[in-house]
Amino acid sequence: MAGDDSRQVMRATALEAARDVFPIGSGLGSFADTYRLFEGFGKRTVPHAHNEYFELFVELGLFGLIWLAAFLTFIARLIWKAFKSPAKKSRLAKFMAIVLGTLAVHCTVDYAPRTIAVMVLAMFALCLILAPPRRG
Repeated sequence: MAGDDSRQVMRATALEAARDVFPIGSGLGSFADTYRLFEGFGKRTVPHAHNEYFELFVELGLFGLIWLAAFLTFIARLIWKAFKSPAKKSRLAKFMAIVLGTLAVHCTVDYAPRTIAVMVLAMFALCLILAPPRRG
């Protein structure tokens, strides 16, 4: 049985909030305040949705979904391009594509990109895919 602060309850509450503020969203950085309005009185408020995609949906509404779809499409194309390249030429890019893909999936269960270490890792991987080091 899921507790009151379980991820399933958080997702359901965040989705209810997102529907209420759709299509414009509640505003960037307003998740905790908006979430508080939709949870039961006296409950422990959560600062983040533990799902980056739901949180962006609540905060930015339709624009957030469009932006997110464009960004995930960009990342998917980078991953696809990295894996279509010849093996010896792009081993590092393939590894970094796996890192980015793993982080994108991880965002469905946590708010990892908000931590500086994970954000730096993601940007490092992105840079190595876009401009791999030259040999010579």
